[in-house]
Amino acid sequence: MSNIILSFFEEEVYIKPPKTLSDLFNQISKSFLLSVDDSKELILTYKVNEKNTLEIKDENDYKSFLDKKISKIYLDISQDSIIYKNELKEQEEIEKNKKKLENLINLEKELEKSEKEKIEEMNNLINKFGCNANALIKNIHSIHDGNNYQKQKIRKEISELKKKMGLPEKYGESVPMKLKAKPKNENKEEKKEEKKEIKNKYVHRDFICDGCDADPIVGIRYNCAVCADFDYCEKCEKKFGEKHGHPFLKIRNPDDAPLYFNCKLKKNN
Repeated sequence: MSNIILSFFEEEVYIKPPKTLSDLFNQISKSFLLSVDDSKELILTYKVNEKNTLEIKDENDYKSFLDKKISKIYLDISQDSIIYKNELKEQEEIEKNKKKLENLINLEKELEKSEKEKIEEMNNLINKFGCNANALIKNIHSIHDGNNYQKQKIRKEISELKKKMGLPEKYGESVPMKLKAKPKNENKEEKKEEKKEIKNKYVHRDFICDGCDADPIVGIRYNCAVCADFDYCEKCEKKFGEKHGHPFLKIRNPDDAPLYFNCKLKKNN
């Protein structure tokens, strides 16, 4: 007898006909990388003709198959078998992880959307009230830090799930927010010119401009004589200084900045 075909779903393997059913199960085990016990739980059938299909359950059935000189055996999984149950359990786990991953990604998007909307609202108030918005600035940082902590936890779960599911992409660590208000769109050409000018100017490190969010302030730093921790760079002092309504201390060299400054205004201020 020539080779027979073992057909397991979409995969087919050609083998020499084993003498016994036990040998056949051993051959199935090697061909499809299954344990011998798992192979014995498969359903083995063959077609006598287009209408009749017979099952191989024991050695006599297998001998009858060999006698008929039929060339193909179909392998199927029984719903009572360990293979089926494990496959079903694995599929359920995959679907569960997919759903969990989808929920986590949606939750992360909602957090980002919520944070963006709240910070946008705070930025509008900062632009409206100027230096009297220190509490709002702290609120922005508080919102960011709280959301940032939640997002890091969610992103860690997402990375672990993707790794478990064999999917690519990992999240990096979140960077603490430095800006007090909404970042401005940067012009690349202007940025190049600014870098050239910085070489010849003083740099006030650890100070952020409350007008344009420049960090650090380069050149002259204008420190509000009334408000706590409120500074402008040269450009913003020209643009917003008069509207601000308080006197500013002009500090050219960071080393010359006073440790303490007392300013007494008229009563109507």
